[in-house]
Amino acid sequence: MHAARPLVLTFRLLALALTLAASTASAQWQTETFALKPGWNAIWLPLDVSHASIEELVPAQVEEVWRWNATQALTFTDVPAGAPSQTDLQWSVWRRFDPSGTTLGQIDGNYAYLIRVDPTLVGNISWPVKGVPLPPRYDWSSTGVNLVGFPIESPPSGSTRNLGRFFGFDPVLKALPATLFYNGGELSDVAPKNPLRIGNTSSFALNRFEAYWVQATSYTEYYGPVKVDVSTVGGLDFRAEGVSVAVRLKNVVDITRSQSITVTLTPQASESPPAGQPANAGAVPLLLRGDLNLATGNFAYTALTGAVTHTLAPGAELELIFTVDRSQLGTVAGATFSSLLQITDSLNLTRVVLPVSAETTGRSGLWVGAAVIEKVDYQRGSTVTANQAAPSLFPLRLLLHSNAAGSVRLIQQAYIGSHAGGTAVAAAEAAFVSPSKPTSRLSSAHFPVGTNLSGTGALGLSGALSFTVPLSYNSSNNPFVHRYHPDHDNMDERFTAILPAQRESPNVNRTVTLTFSSTNPTGFDPTWGSTTLGGTYTETVSGLRSTPISCSGSFILKRTEATPTFLVAP
Repeated sequence: MHAARPLVLTFRLLALALTLAASTASAQWQTETFALKPGWNAIWLPLDVSHASIEELVPAQVEEVWRWNATQALTFTDVPAGAPSQTDLQWSVWRRFDPSGTTLGQIDGNYAYLIRVDPTLVGNISWPVKGVPLPPRYDWSSTGVNLVGFPIESPPSGSTRNLGRFFGFDPVLKALPATLFYNGGELSDVAPKNPLRIGNTSSFALNRFEAYWVQATSYTEYYGPVKVDVSTVGGLDFRAEGVSVAVRLKNVVDITRSQSITVTLTPQASESPPAGQPANAGAVPLLLRGDLNLATGNFAYTALTGAVTHTLAPGAELELIFTVDRSQLGTVAGATFSSLLQITDSLNLTRVVLPVSAETTGRSGLWVGAAVIEKVDYQRGSTVTANQAAPSLFPLRLLLHSNAAGSVRLIQQAYIGSHAGGTAVAAAEAAFVSPSKPTSRLSSAHFPVGTNLSGTGALGLSGALSFTVPLSYNSSNNPFVHRYHPDHDNMDERFTAILPAQRESPNVNRTVTLTFSSTNPTGFDPTWGSTTLGGTYTETVSGLRSTPISCSGSFILKRTEATPTFLVAP
């Protein structure tokens, strides 16, 4: 007998067998608070607040909201002065007391806004805005001025976060062209002007996401010393089947300064959702990919449970790959998990917050896989030696379909095609009735033709799923039945009557059990738990001998179609 094969080899063989056989989002909530003065204020909104209307978002003291649309309107202001104009394509407006004059339907994130507060008020008002943080997006223009706000660390400090120091790290803005800010009150072109030109830049402290008129003499994307790019539009959004998200960090400090920066990434909990929004099932179990193990072909992954730091040399870039440990997302399909990832720099200038979201994957659909038999019972006379290494590995193909209720069927053939405007799966071609039709077919040679059996259990990251495959005594699939041998055709000596079971062939039953594993035993697999499942395969055959014979091995399943629709032949 041969020694048992390593499990790594087994799963590689499974992957090869599969290759040969194949020939909503959730929300992560954060609050940004703005101090609004009576009169005019300028802010940059880094949040998606599409869950609420403008009337629901702004305080009662806010009379007007103006959105700056310069990059959309393709017109540019050189010197902003006076009140914004509704006839100017650079602006869209919401007016509390003039609905007919309103052109702004909702507040969008990553835009600058002018907020007009009732000028008769005495003292500032606080405006806490809860929304989904957005990855930074700045469309600077070198023509005219830009109305922009920055992810400045808060609270501001005149010595560490002043305008001169902040802009001084950018090769374009360090020249400090015209910069203006709104200091509340009415707009005016005469002293005291509003907006007001900033004079002493070394003492003017920038506020987090307060917006300023800034003129860039040439192209820049600056919003801080570290540029953050995310490979997915909505942040670290893994949804139900996402595998990985890349976050690229770049040291964008003026290269002549030879300034290294240490970046700190810290996972944080999401705030509670606003009223009427879906509940958060918990923080996303985020993993950070490490080095590739050349011996196993797998990457190392580390749970991101606390702050991690990376130092960027002048001009250096770093790409970090994140994924999700889906074994910790539970079993309720569609449950949403949300959290945040905070990014800060060692210059103590900026704080960028990225949303992180994932969804528990549903199991419905067509799953195609393979099992590899590694061990089998040896029988010599009446002696049974269980779980002995098989002389060679033997692959078996598996076709399973799970409906929306979680009921799973083992099928020998899978027909996939269009049905009722979507996709459906069937075990027989006749199940597709015109105009529906199958467009592809998969089959397994390891189960009787027409096999279509309900199982006990469900697909998942734990538990077991079992099927009983009967091979009746007179079935052509029964190993004792031979069409051309008179002693094994289940006919009497005159070939006129069918004999009962056990006369020439017995009833044989195959009991197949799939026991699921929460993780891939060969190493972490980002798709495990979403579109990949696997574990231990066991099959017991009764009726061949006086005692049952068992064999076992490993299996992997890949979901190829997510449709829960399974058609039954008429």
